[in-house]
Amino acid sequence: MDNVVARIKSKKYQGVYLNHLKNGDISYYINYKDLTDKKVWVKIGKKSEGITENFSYTKRAEYINQINIGTDPLQHKKKKKRITLDSIFEKYKVIKESESKDFIRTEQKYKAGIKKVFAEMDLHEITTDKIVAYRKTLLDKNRAGSTINSYISFIGTLYNFAIEEGLYDKVNPIKSKKLKAIKIDNARERYRQC
Repeated sequence: MDNVVARIKSKKYQGVYLNHLKNGDISYYINYKDLTDKKVWVKIGKKSEGITENFSYTKRAEYINQINIGTDPLQHKKKKKRITLDSIFEKYKVIKESESKDFIRTEQKYKAGIKKVFAEMDLHEITTDKIVAYRKTLLDKNRAGSTINSYISFIGTLYNFAIEEGLYDKVNPIKSKKLKAIKIDNARERYRQC
């Protein structure tokens, strides 16, 4: 971190800030709003490295142009850590396997009905609409309503676990009116199981 004396807003260039350092150097920063409308501060460099207010302003214009076309100018700096549903299941398994004697059945449910479709997807890629499409596929295959409800519910359980563990910070995708449980005809379900 720079040894900052004061941050001063540029008098010539909007969104450019100068940090006067104790050693007499100046650090140039810019700010802009990213794709999510959040203010971002970026250090462009120091005067001793040849950076100027004008250069910083030009860099800010480039970043804003990238934002305007829907690109994150700092994407290359962000280490995107993929958190797949499968990795969440494995973490969940470590904890729940020792708590439940019946975890084998849970694991079978995951492997039989969910893993093939969602295992390698990042948690942020699994949307409510994708889960609705998955449920429709199961209905088209004439799977039992109770089985489908069980699969969808377990996806929700894994998301809740990810949220509790601090690995996912959005709303659970199964908490949507689009994903109401399928009404089950008990007589028909019993007939299927015979």
